[in-house]
Amino acid sequence: MAYELNKLLCVLSLVCWSNQQPTPLDSCEGRPMVDTKQGSICGVQCPDGPVEVCGKKVEAVKTRKYRAFSGIPFAKPPVNELRFKRPVPGEPWNGVRDGSWMPPLCPQFDMMGFFSGNMTLLGQEDCLFLNVYVPEVEAPVTGFPVMVFIHGGGFSMGGIDGYFADKLMRRDVILVNIQYRLGILGFLSTGDEVAPGNLAIKDQELSLRWVQDNIDRFGGDPRKVTIFGESAGGMSVHYQILNPEAKGLFSGAILQSGTALLDFFGDMDQRDMAYQVASKLGCSIQRDGYKSEELLQCLQEIPASGLVKIAMAFVEWGNAPIPFSPRIGEASLPDLPARLLRDGKYNKVDIMMGINQNEGGLFAKYLSVTPNAFKDLETNFSRIGHHMFAMNKKYNDVAKQLFQNYLGGIREYQEDDMDLFAEMIGDYMFDMPHDYSIELHSRDSLYGKNTYAYELKHKGDADLGDLVAPHLGREYVNHGADLIYLFKMMPDLFNETSNPEKQKLESIMLDLWTNFATHGNPTPDRSLGFTWMPVSPKSTDHLVLKPEPYMEADTRCQRRKFFSSLNFRMNQDLFPDRIGAGPTWKPWRIQDLKKC
Repeated sequence: MAYELNKLLCVLSLVCWSNQQPTPLDSCEGRPMVDTKQGSICGVQCPDGPVEVCGKKVEAVKTRKYRAFSGIPFAKPPVNELRFKRPVPGEPWNGVRDGSWMPPLCPQFDMMGFFSGNMTLLGQEDCLFLNVYVPEVEAPVTGFPVMVFIHGGGFSMGGIDGYFADKLMRRDVILVNIQYRLGILGFLSTGDEVAPGNLAIKDQELSLRWVQDNIDRFGGDPRKVTIFGESAGGMSVHYQILNPEAKGLFSGAILQSGTALLDFFGDMDQRDMAYQVASKLGCSIQRDGYKSEELLQCLQEIPASGLVKIAMAFVEWGNAPIPFSPRIGEASLPDLPARLLRDGKYNKVDIMMGINQNEGGLFAKYLSVTPNAFKDLETNFSRIGHHMFAMNKKYNDVAKQLFQNYLGGIREYQEDDMDLFAEMIGDYMFDMPHDYSIELHSRDSLYGKNTYAYELKHKGDADLGDLVAPHLGREYVNHGADLIYLFKMMPDLFNETSNPEKQKLESIMLDLWTNFATHGNPTPDRSLGFTWMPVSPKSTDHLVLKPEPYMEADTRCQRRKFFSSLNFRMNQDLFPDRIGAGPTWKPWRIQDLKKC
């Protein structure tokens, strides 16, 4: 009976979230309990075996027993007078907290509805929780290494409910999954300290402080904390590297398909954007010289659902522009990321970072099934072309250059152009920011810190990109494809196979990620049969992730020469001498495969 209860509680704690706070327990008998600084929390032991997840059968995953503690509040609920304010550490609780409870998502639109056009609101504001997963083995003398995962979702979607811990629990690490405020609730700012902005970044930082204060009670080593994330989560990891207030909170960082060099800030006037929001919501505020306190008071009285919905009023095409983004000049982000990286003003830690082979595939497929998207680009490029790249409108000429070099100009586009769209989007949004970040972080070796680069080139099980327009085919190694090797993803969407090659690469990636968290080096010995060499100012070779991994020389130098010649803000900060000096590079004619 105890086994069946634990099994049910384990599954519910992993995926079935609720808007209701858990009721304090009278007893934690037969279940694991930890005394945190806030109070006692009663977790569940997650056993092996097939289970029912929210009424759906999920096949067993080869794993070890582990303890799960879900729904731990690391901050006070960011509601009422705390909305749009810095997060405040969570308060102590009375009695024993039930750690089998999966917390609600932060307010957002349903992810799959976003792709299908059926936009459904989910979540609630009281969402600043984290989950802790601990393997059921004896802890090392110094404690388990700790891996803190930051989810992706474009800073507007996602949460901790879809990332099952089973796979990482096969290794000797503690996993912590966190949530943070999204979209308008995470980034709106009055441009001053009344509503300072960057709340998503500050939420992440506060969760890391909670880890420092409490993880030893779960058997973890607070001196050995690695933060890792994918997509917007990878960008978030980079923001924490750039965040002077996060210094000392982590010792290593893994950036998966996301860096802070993706420039989507758009030269936005944060204060005017706050006014526009207030005006659309009926606040009686004057545009010029308004008092931040009055605007904030009005917005704090608006239902959260109204705030999330009003964000869509700023969308002009697709899901662009991104109206709410990090505020530059605030304490957690004192300057533009490119300038901070250029000047070496960031936290020096060991870094592992990489991309997938076809990062743009997911977005190109979404574009191809969006009604009139191709036609709009052809007929209204001057109005919407820059939105393809989350650029400010003043860089529309740069967008034209990209279309000219990848697609031969502004013309009538067909489904057959999807591969070129995928390459263009992937290069601009992921590959080039990744390459430039590698180039800049290669200097960290001078401070005794290593940076390891990778590219995933193996097509495994279905990923999110395969769920979008499956009729189009395309064996892309999509954006997000790396996640299926580290987590058991949403079982109602992804049917994992027992393919031997996939399982072999999965085992290798789990070893690499957890070796890095343990040693600061993904291959501290020859047990995997290869050595992953770090980059240096003289070499940016990377590891190719396949069932038989190997080191590969840089192959994108010609693309970088072209990109660094474009006259937009990141290049103005990083490579002012290269602007206008690059080659006219046409990927449909030239195979960029020569060693750089």
